[in-house]
Amino acid sequence: MIPKLSQFSSTFSTAPSHFTTFWRQPHRQAAKDIRRRWRRCALWILLAAWLALLLFAFAVLIAPTSSVDSGSQLACLPDDSFALDPSKFRFFSKSGFFQITLGFGHMNFTEVKTIDIAWDILVGRGGQALVAYISWRVFAQYVTTSMEVTPVTFGTYRTIFLPNGGLFVSTLCMIRDFVRRHGLHSKIAMVFMVCTMTFTFVYPTIASAMTGYSANVDAFIQTTGGEYVPFNAFSFAYFVIHDGSRIDLEDDHIALDKDPEKSNYQYLNRFEPVIPLLGSLDGRFSTCHWDPSRIGNRDFNSTYCELQRNVSRYAAEYGFNRGDKINSTFGGQLLPPPTLNISAPSLVRTTKYEDEDYDSYEDRLFRVTNDPSQMLWAYDNKTYDFNYLQGNGKCQAALDYKWGFSYIQLFIMVIFHIVWTIGLFTMWIRACMVMKKRGRGREDVAGENKAVFELAAAMREQMNEPTKEEGDDVSALTEAKLRRRIKNDLRGGSISYNTPILPNGEGGEKWNAIAWIKSHKLSIIAMVVCLVAMMINLFVWVPDDTGTVALLPLPTVLIAALYIGSTRGSRIVLFVWIFVLVVIPTQITVSIATY
Repeated sequence: MIPKLSQFSSTFSTAPSHFTTFWRQPHRQAAKDIRRRWRRCALWILLAAWLALLLFAFAVLIAPTSSVDSGSQLACLPDDSFALDPSKFRFFSKSGFFQITLGFGHMNFTEVKTIDIAWDILVGRGGQALVAYISWRVFAQYVTTSMEVTPVTFGTYRTIFLPNGGLFVSTLCMIRDFVRRHGLHSKIAMVFMVCTMTFTFVYPTIASAMTGYSANVDAFIQTTGGEYVPFNAFSFAYFVIHDGSRIDLEDDHIALDKDPEKSNYQYLNRFEPVIPLLGSLDGRFSTCHWDPSRIGNRDFNSTYCELQRNVSRYAAEYGFNRGDKINSTFGGQLLPPPTLNISAPSLVRTTKYEDEDYDSYEDRLFRVTNDPSQMLWAYDNKTYDFNYLQGNGKCQAALDYKWGFSYIQLFIMVIFHIVWTIGLFTMWIRACMVMKKRGRGREDVAGENKAVFELAAAMREQMNEPTKEEGDDVSALTEAKLRRRIKNDLRGGSISYNTPILPNGEGGEKWNAIAWIKSHKLSIIAMVVCLVAMMINLFVWVPDDTGTVALLPLPTVLIAALYIGSTRGSRIVLFVWIFVLVVIPTQITVSIATY
């Protein structure tokens, strides 16, 4: 049967409606949602980024950096003292409370002073203003909900809704009112508000005290000849060939960790020979034996590397300080008895079990001793032991400066910010939930103008009782008399909101977790999937250096889409377009930079 033309026309006529339903309508709704809610979404993302930054800073400060890694540090410790073993230094030592233990840069005095002044103004004063602004906005919402349960004094109301800048006095007055007069319905909230006000008051002082500048220092050693020599001129003395003349060297020849003729060989000379990670192959020693391809190709074929390998193999075969009456071979050269007299206090023989730990090294014959007192250093063909260098090492000021932080004070400041952020967020969430339950919104929170009327009305109502001094005319009372009566007769006064729970007097609906989960099950499933994808990207692809970061921001993208979008179609459209316009270009940029 041949279909009628009307059937074809009806089929094509329904196509635009399906297109509109599945494409145009979600995009139109998404555009409306963006215009209406993008600002609040940006604030949520900013809050999440701020909290993530604080937690990241806390993790970095608390974990491995509480001590110095001896494999990458200099002999001059962050507190400008000298130590051959930097790993013994602890950032949490009380002696470094006021010292700049996290310093950066090599600058002149003008540069570090400019940075210090800019920090005090922008972070100290600017941070105080920002902390005060955010805190008082949240306090106003919370106190509004509290005033519907219990009254507050005139002073507390004035401090929260009409701040006049006298923060120190306001804090003391609020403590007095909370303790002796009218407090809030939550004691925890009262303590937090007082602590926040104190934190706001001292913020510029803490921000300034935890930063500063000091001169950079360099490590020097006073040699046995009385001269001061830069510590980076010293080398590790791994082997001492006491009868070196038998192999065309001078007697007591020292096999060093680096070639003094090549400044770019085995770590630049600016690196100082501090005690390496004990019990391991030191980086400078192992360079001559490192063979990742295991095919014998050497990147460093210098005379010193060849000597170090020859001595290492000879000592492993014939031992130290033996003097055996046998023939021996050194670097292909046949030697008559006795064997060479070689010592190596800084090294010990590896065992067969330790060989497996160093399977990427060519010989795997020796490692650094676990006893620092047995190690030797060399300068000008003379050896120095641990005690001599530690006792004669000094850190002297250089001509340039560094700017940075006191580690302990920075750590404390990060903790303060975390507590402040979480506390304010909790207080704000609580206030929003209560206000929503009572049918109130942000517009019901008093601002400066409304607060003036509310405070004046409450004061006039409570002051209208006849006074012995001036009769019924309250306006005739002097400031001193008003202050005295509010303090003595009214005990600070009281102001509250006598508002029903809802405008019609009915109670609000209780929040039901099970019902909420059921109504948002698709969003919860999507968030779980995004979190799993982010974890795979973070712990699988990032360590492999693949340059893949596309899945890391998925939870943030989903949160933005869920918050802005008001319908399921709008949220899907927003998720896709945010991913396409933000995440994919970022991934392309990272891929180009990686490869």
